[in-house]
Amino acid sequence: MVNADHAYEEIKTDLSKTVNTFRRMYGGEVDDLRSLAGELFTIACHEYDPKRADLQGFVHWKIWYGLLNRKRADRPLKMQKLPRQLIGRRQFSLRKLFAEISQDARTIIRLFVDPPAEVTNLASKQGRVEDLRRAVELYLSQSSGWTWLRMGKAFTEIQEALS
Repeated sequence: MVNADHAYEEIKTDLSKTVNTFRRMYGGEVDDLRSLAGELFTIACHEYDPKRADLQGFVHWKIWYGLLNRKRADRPLKMQKLPRQLIGRRQFSLRKLFAEISQDARTIIRLFVDPPAEVTNLASKQGRVEDLRRAVELYLSQSSGWTWLRMGKAFTEIQEALS
């Protein structure tokens, strides 16, 4: 166990960064996340064992995964509050989608579904959609000469077709 007041002064900047990073990645209200992070910080101070980890790393881990667990726990509650007409099953057909969109949009979807080696090499190993999108954009601009405007129009078309 560690003195929470002393520990807070040491790592308050990291706490703020952790909450802000979590919010950017997963969303949520800043005040709610900070409040929960404060509770998790207190718990982390009580559970901290200096023989097992450094304080800063342990507190960061405890807060990050505590916020994630709360996010997961809240998800089913939000699903139950959806209007009934949105809960029903919606049929999706890739063929129907491809019939409705331009060749540029189809090319981008194909690069996401079955990326060539050049795209996977450009994407980071984390497998996040944002990294794959950047890799597809670089691939199209470098190998096919697509402009950023052309790519933007195709991505917007895909987004509108899927909504």
